[in-house]
Amino acid sequence: MRGAARQAGLRWPTVPLIIFHGDRDSTVNPVNGTHVLEQAIGTSRTKKNTHRGQIPGGHSYTRTTYADGEREIMEHWNIHGAALPAPIRILRGQTQQKKCCVSS
Repeated sequence: MRGAARQAGLRWPTVPLIIFHGDRDSTVNPVNGTHVLEQAIGTSRTKKNTHRGQIPGGHSYTRTTYADGEREIMEHWNIHGAALPAPIRILRGQTQQKKCCVSS
């Protein structure tokens, strides 16, 4: 259906999406997350923003967000040095900034 909508010039509704992936995952190829993201974005106009960080005493990460207007609608977290990204905890600080932690 998405392909037919694209051919007709229609915009498919954007569904919020968060993808977590460890760059050392030998079970699921990291490119799978990229493909899911590309398919979800489709023809939507989004603004991409990339942030790199590291959790004190933990893994470093790259968080790429995609905004549709003023709100972030998609996130892709690449956790460096992690295999399967589970278990994952999302911590919210006073600024409501999301921080990613992977327990080893």
